[in-house]
Amino acid sequence: YHSCATYTLDAPFANKPAHVRDLFEKLRELVEDCGPVKAVAYRDRVSFMVRVRFAGAVPRQRWLDVGLWLPRRIEYLRFHRIETLTPTAHVHLLRITDAAQLDGQVAAWVK
Repeated sequence: YHSCATYTLDAPFANKPAHVRDLFEKLRELVEDCGPVKAVAYRDRVSFMVRVRFAGAVPRQRWLDVGLWLPRRIEYLRFHRIETLTPTAHVHLLRITDAAQLDGQVAAWVK
């Protein structure tokens, strides 16, 4: 997630279908509803930061992979994968294929 180059928000979506960008914009709206946040673009992903990175998105050809950094592990079928980094740092990965999946439950996890 570290880069010496500067990218625009368009960079990660180059050669990706428009519906994947639409999914990202829905996610971005959901995240920004929580308060001021900075979206940081990289070559192949976007991270959301306040003091630290707490969420991110990786555009794919048919879906948007969304990662949430949470202080506790939440076992839930919607998560594609969970990576435990430390006892208080868990990255929960969602595979979003439809805007309806970015619902109140995801909003609660982001908050």
